[in-house]
Amino acid sequence: MLTQKNEVRLFNNGPEKFKALFEDIRNAKNHINVEYFSIFDDELGNQLVDLLTEKAHEGVKVRVLFDQFGSHGRNKKLYERLRAAGGQDMAFLESPWPITFRANFRLHRKLVVIDGKIGYIGGLNVGDEYVGKSKKFGNWRDTHTRIVGDAVLALQGRFFMDWNATAKKENKLQFSKDYFPNDTEGNGNTAVQIVTSGPDQDTQQLSKGTCVKLLQRVNQLQFKHRTLFLIKG
Repeated sequence: MLTQKNEVRLFNNGPEKFKALFEDIRNAKNHINVEYFSIFDDELGNQLVDLLTEKAHEGVKVRVLFDQFGSHGRNKKLYERLRAAGGQDMAFLESPWPITFRANFRLHRKLVVIDGKIGYIGGLNVGDEYVGKSKKFGNWRDTHTRIVGDAVLALQGRFFMDWNATAKKENKLQFSKDYFPNDTEGNGNTAVQIVTSGPDQDTQQLSKGTCVKLLQRVNQLQFKHRTLFLIKG
């Protein structure tokens, strides 16, 4: 579904993205839903978990969904303090280590939804290498987006599906206006369509021809100071 009235901010490096993300997390009032392929047990990963733990102590509902393979196994110690504060963490489709699933059955998304009104999605995982602190990788270049507006509801819906596909019955998420508010407080003029996919889907949500047409349309919209973002999650 194509949504309107979105405010979109683009990041092309990790430090700027995580500075903004951490500030939004600090201001969270109701819930924080986190979903990443990789959350490493390093300086940045611990900064994120520490901040989420603080919010859980404040009574904010915190959930973290990560990929077991992408995060180099399930590091239970990393999330001990979060669980002690009332937060939840879960490995997507957890299996005995080493994992033998084929690559497509992994959770490659990198998204965060805060209070159902602010969403992040893009290519940056959580780890020191993504903020330029790795000698091996040097300065990491990737793109991430911060969205305020109706498109966040689509990100929330995707998180619900991924979480509930893995969670036990007692931990499954249920629809609530806290998660899907009527007013997402988006005052921008950017059109955004969230397109999700996975190994559980036999059909494409967008054909290659449709993608080409959308990209062509972007050039026309840019001349009018409006940009159409097609974000594949």
